[in-house]
Amino acid sequence: MRRASKDYATFDCDAHVSEVPEIWTYLSRRERDRVAPHYRADGDWLVVNDAIRLPGTWAHGRAGDTDGWHADGRRVPNRTACIGPGMDKALARKLFSMRLSEEQCEQVDRAAAREPLARLRDMDAQGIDQVMLIPLHLLASFLLVRDGEAAALIARAYNDWVRDWCAADPRRLHAAAVLPLIDPGASVRELERVAALGFRVAMIRPVEIGGHYPAEPVFDPLWQAFAGAGVVAGVHTLGSGDTPWGALLERSVDRGQMPGPAPSRCLGFVHEAMLWVSAALLSGLLERHAGLKMAIMESNASWLPHVLAVCDAVAERERGGRPLRDRPSETFLRTGFVSFEADEDAVFEQHAWFRDVAVWASDLPHIDGADAWTAIARMSSRGVPAATQAALMGANARRMYGIEPEIFTQAPPSTLEHPDWFPARADLEREYAPLLRPERVST
Repeated sequence: MRRASKDYATFDCDAHVSEVPEIWTYLSRRERDRVAPHYRADGDWLVVNDAIRLPGTWAHGRAGDTDGWHADGRRVPNRTACIGPGMDKALARKLFSMRLSEEQCEQVDRAAAREPLARLRDMDAQGIDQVMLIPLHLLASFLLVRDGEAAALIARAYNDWVRDWCAADPRRLHAAAVLPLIDPGASVRELERVAALGFRVAMIRPVEIGGHYPAEPVFDPLWQAFAGAGVVAGVHTLGSGDTPWGALLERSVDRGQMPGPAPSRCLGFVHEAMLWVSAALLSGLLERHAGLKMAIMESNASWLPHVLAVCDAVAERERGGRPLRDRPSETFLRTGFVSFEADEDAVFEQHAWFRDVAVWASDLPHIDGADAWTAIARMSSRGVPAATQAALMGANARRMYGIEPEIFTQAPPSTLEHPDWFPARADLEREYAPLLRPERVST
C-alpha cells in the first residue's frame, strides 16, 4: 500500500506514554511512605495494595508481560513500547512469535515510550504533528487502590510528572490527566487543579470503581466539574478478564485454540464502550450536565451508529416514564466523539456518518499501534475524500480539545533503518496472506 503525503496537521488523540519510577519522586518522603503500601515501583515491578505484582511499563518484556503467550519463559519485546517508524501490526506479531535474543529485544524497544525527545523523533517519521498522551497502569491497576488519600497523591504526582514530560515541546506534546476515581470528591479537586494548569482532557475508565459505576449519582459532582472546567472527559476502555463481560468471555473460549488473553483483551474494549455509551445516554447523564464533552477512546468505532440507533428505539419505547429531552443519538452527536484506528475499514466505508464525530488514534507505541501514514494510505485506498481525511486525522480532535493546528511533518522519510534481522516485508506478506485472505474450500 502506497504511503501518502499530507498538507494538514494530524492530531493523534490517543497514544501512550509509559509510567516510570521517576513519578514517585514527585512526592515528598512522607508522601511516598504514605503511598507505598498501596502503589509503588519495585525494580521492574509495580506493587499494588502490598499484594499484586505486575510488570511495570518501564520493564523489559517477559512471559508474564504477555500473559503466557510464550510458556517457556523466554524474553519477548515489551508490548507497551515496541512499535516504531515503519512498523505495523503484522511485523509486531511476527516479532513476538520469534525466539529473540536479549540484544534483539533491546533493539525492538522504543525509547519513545519513556523519553520525550525520542518521542518527537518518532512522531516526525510517523506523520504525527500533535499528540495526546495517555498512561496505561494509571487506567488499570491504579483503580485497585482503595485508599482515597493515597490515590489522590499518586494522581497528583503523575499529572505533575507528565506535564513536565510534555514541556519538551508543548506545541506538539499534550498530556491527559488521571483522577483518583475511588474518591469522587478528591477527583473534583484534582480536576480543578489540572484544568488550571492547562490540561485539556482527564481520563475515566467505564468500570465499577469502589462499588460504583461512573454513571451513578455519586459521580454527578465530577461530571458537573468536567462541564464547568471545559475539560474533555476521556472515557478510555481496556480489555480485562476482571470485568463481568471479560470473565464470561474467558470462560467461554476454547483454550486449546486461544491460550492467550485475546477474547477479553480484544472484545472487552468494545463491550465496555457500548455499555458506557448506552448508560450515559439512557440515564440522562449527558443531558443533565450541559457543556460536558466526552470522547470514547480505544474501543474501535464501527459499533457506534448501531448502538445509537438502539438507544433511540429504547428511549422512544419508554416515553411513558420521565422522557429524555432529545433523542440519544442527537445528544451524543452534539457532545461526543469516538476514536478509530488505522485498520477500521467499516469506519471508512461509513465516512460520511463519521465525518464530524470520529478522531484518529494511533495507540503508539503499543503492540497494536499504527502511524498516520498507514491510516492516510488506507483511507485513500477506500475512497475517503481528502477533506474528510483531514477532519478525521486532526481537525475533529483539535476542535474537541481546543488546540490550534501546527504542521511539523508532511511526508514519510525516504528510508527507514531497521535491524538486519527484521523480517522482510515480502516474507510477511507470504506468511500472513493465507490467514488474511483464506481460500474458499469447496465441499
